Amino acid sequence: MQVIQELPEVFEAFAEQRQKSFLTVKEYKDKGIPVIGSYCTYFPQEIAMAMGAASVSLCSTSDETLQEAEKDLPKNLCPLIKSSYGFAKTEKCPYFYFSD
Repeated sequence: MQVIQELPEVFEAFAEQRQKSFLTVKEYKDKGIPVIGSYCTYFPQEIAMAMGAASVSLCSTSDETLQEAEKDLPKNLCPLIKSSYGFAKTEKCPYFYFSD
């Protein structure tokens, strides 16, 4: 098995698409469109659509913000809760900011 040493060229497009997604959500807010943040992929998108709202997945799948979260929360708490709390606290996930 060979270890990949360089990222594929398309990798930069992912970062660019993420920025575009954040700007799109900001545009929704500027237009007065409600934004519903959810964690679960089983969230019924039809509810948001029926409300005329946009639905976004909240950041909570990384351990990047756990240390910050553990300043306020117990270490033995669910990692999903700590991760999402950490992203909200550090404002590293703009979807939290824009979610109604």
